[in-house]
Amino acid sequence: MSSGVSTFKCVSCCIGSRASRDDNTPVRATRSASTADLPLKIVSPDRELILPTFKDPESLSVQLETVRLNGVNTHNLVENLVQMVLKLSEDVQQLQKDNDYLKFHHNKITCGGTTTLVYSVPANKAMDTVPRSASTVADVGSKSYKDVLSAGLKPKVSSVDTEGFTTVNHKKKSSSGMPSANIVKQRRQPLLGVRNSASLPIDSKMVRSKALFVSRFSPEATAADVDKSLKEQLSLKRLVCTRLKTKFNFYTSFHILVNEEDFPLVNNTGVWPNGCLIAPFYGKLTPDQVYSPDAPLTSVPTTADSDSATATCPATKPASICEELGGSISTS
Repeated sequence: MSSGVSTFKCVSCCIGSRASRDDNTPVRATRSASTADLPLKIVSPDRELILPTFKDPESLSVQLETVRLNGVNTHNLVENLVQMVLKLSEDVQQLQKDNDYLKFHHNKITCGGTTTLVYSVPANKAMDTVPRSASTVADVGSKSYKDVLSAGLKPKVSSVDTEGFTTVNHKKKSSSGMPSANIVKQRRQPLLGVRNSASLPIDSKMVRSKALFVSRFSPEATAADVDKSLKEQLSLKRLVCTRLKTKFNFYTSFHILVNEEDFPLVNNTGVWPNGCLIAPFYGKLTPDQVYSPDAPLTSVPTTADSDSATATCPATKPASICEELGGSISTS
C-alpha cells in the first residue's frame, strides 16, 4: 500500500492485465488456496485465453482418432486382424479333426470292434497330409497348434521310463458263467385233497367270530330273552348270548357272539329296541366279566346320596355303563 491506495489485485485483474501482452507467452493465474490446481492457459492470436485439453495417448479414443486420420495405419491394422482370424479358423478346424480322430480310437477301444471313421472332405484331406509317423523333436514354444501338428513334432520321451511296463488289452468277460441276478425263487404251492374219506377225518376250517356289546335293558331281561329275540328276527349260524356284570342293578348288559360274516346283521339299530346301547366288543371275554347271581350288586343311589336326580334314570347314566367295561367297548 502506498499513498493510501491498496496494491493488491485479484485473480481476474491479474489475468486481464497480462492478457494485454502482444506475445503468446504462457501465463498462470496467481496461485491461491482455491486456484492452486488451475491448468495452464494460453493466449491465442485473437487475444482469447484457451484451456488446452489433456488426453491420454494410450486411450482408445485417441488411438481410433489417430487411425482415422492415417489411412496407411488403418489398412495395416485391418490386414493384421484378417490374418489373425484366418489363423484362428485354421486352428479350430485342426482341433475338430483331432477330436474326431480321438473319438474314433476311443470307440474302437471301448467297443472292441473295428469301425470305419467317416471324415468330411476337407478334414479327410487335411488328415492325410499330416505325417503322424514322424518323430522329430523341435521347439514348439513359438509355434501354433496347427504348425506343431503339420511338422509332426512329438514330445521327447525317455526310453528308460517305459521299461518294466507291459502293454495289455481289454478282454470282455463272458456272462455265461455268471449267475443271473433276475432269477425268481420258486415258492412251494400247497395242494388240497378232494377225496372223501370216512376213516381219515379232517379238521374243519376255523371260523372267525366277532362280539357285540348291548346294554340298557331292564333288570328282568335275561340272556334267553335276547337269544329268542335275535333268532326270531335273524337267521344266524352261531349265536352265544352271555349276561355281563353291571355296576348297578337297575339295568342289564349282554355279550353277543356271532360269526364274522353275520356280525353286520346284529350290529344294526333296526334289530334292537329303542334306547338300547350297542357297540362292538373288543378283546376276549374273561370270567370276571360274566354275571353271577351270587355276586352282590350296588343298589340304586338315593337322592340324599347324590345331588343329581339323574342317578335313578338308566337312560341318563352312560358313564356308569362305560366304567364297568374297563375300556373294552368302543362306541366309534
